Amino acid sequence: MDETYCVLYRDSHSRHPASRLSMAYMSLDLAINAAFHIAEKHFEPIEIRGSDGTIVKTSALMKAIAVCAG
Repeated sequence: MDETYCVLYRDSHSRHPASRLSMAYMSLDLAINAAFHIAEKHFEPIEIRGSDGTIVKTSALMKAIAVCAG
């Protein structure tokens, strides 16, 4: 089975801010790109979670998003 990745992000637009998971992406690059787009919509990306237990924490995720933006 192939590895999939989801972006955990905070939805602060709702009345009750909550953490949500994005759809599954087939590569880490696609998940990072999705996190970039999530951040553009003023949501707060928290981490990327892989189906094999991989976790990309906030600090590394913010660096990757900055590369996408630049």
